[in-house]
Amino acid sequence: MIELLLIATEEHEGLEDRHGNLINIDGLPITPELRERLVRWFGLYTYGGVDFTSDTPESVAKIDAFDSEGLAIVQAINAELPDHLVHYFGAARQSKDSK
Repeated sequence: MIELLLIATEEHEGLEDRHGNLINIDGLPITPELRERLVRWFGLYTYGGVDFTSDTPESVAKIDAFDSEGLAIVQAINAELPDHLVHYFGAARQSKDSK
């Protein structure tokens, strides 16, 4: 079983192995649709214009949507790659909650 972590932080976004090394998503045997979904999700964190440290209702809603999509992507990867176990780290929520 290969364990991975889906993460988006200020330092980087992507899939990490259990040692914290980034995994190139182009090398994963997932569908092109899921790969595009991952790229869009990464872009939301990096370029989405959301203040992940804000408590405004708009920001909280966007953080919730971001986390929901991250969890859904993890489920989709796990379904497509039964020999992998992917976990999700909600860095956006962590950033807001640690303020």
